[in-house]
Amino acid sequence: MKKIFIFFLSTFLLSNCSSILYSGNQNQFYFKKKNYTWKAFQTKDYIAYYQTNSIVEKNLLSTEKKITKGIYKAKEFTGIQNIKTPIYYFIVNDKNDFKKLTGLNHTAISYSKSNTIIESYFLIGESHEVVHLLSNQNWGNTHSWISEGFSVYSDKIWNNQDIDILCHQLLKKNQLIPLKKLFKNNKFNTFNSQICYPQSGSLIKYLITVYGWDKFLEFWRKTDIYKVYHINANALENQWIEYLKTLHKS
Repeated sequence: MKKIFIFFLSTFLLSNCSSILYSGNQNQFYFKKKNYTWKAFQTKDYIAYYQTNSIVEKNLLSTEKKITKGIYKAKEFTGIQNIKTPIYYFIVNDKNDFKKLTGLNHTAISYSKSNTIIESYFLIGESHEVVHLLSNQNWGNTHSWISEGFSVYSDKIWNNQDIDILCHQLLKKNQLIPLKKLFKNNKFNTFNSQICYPQSGSLIKYLITVYGWDKFLEFWRKTDIYKVYHINANALENQWIEYLKTLHKS
């Protein structure tokens, strides 16, 4: 009973932004968005903003538990325990609401400088966006496929499928992206997201599993496969494909 009381005590209506929940100028765009009435609740790690009559408002306690779980998973996965707080969460119902708020055709996004996550409700509880915040804030920026792959690997699934199983299916359909193309940093967002995200996740999982954590952190900063792992893209591709075949024999 005590936990429920504290939780609802920290819930506010943001007709005028309460100072305790104020997230600074960086998020004023969302607060000033026409036809949006924000409510919020606060914990020691984050402030969650949501709409009146939204899915979140109908599931406050489960939402709080899911967000807390996602942050815990991200901290455990990255090994980063001292996180920048509060994290500012803007939670929308779905992809359509996400586009109305941000103008983007995504379901979630994170901004490391403002410590902000905007996320569709069905993704709440995953560690993906929190991993982006923690890794970028502590290790700096890296190539897109490395960053996205690392975040995908943190949840180990993509669209509720194991990333290795999914990549094995893509392999059998001859739909995997050649690594030489995937590794070009300015090309990642031009690929089919249903391929490049799980493929990057499986690759990062392979690199960490085979070569270890320290090598991966070096790779995050240097972004050069050959300099860090002493292997070229073609050789890595062959090794990774054999890894997939070994795990999931037809």
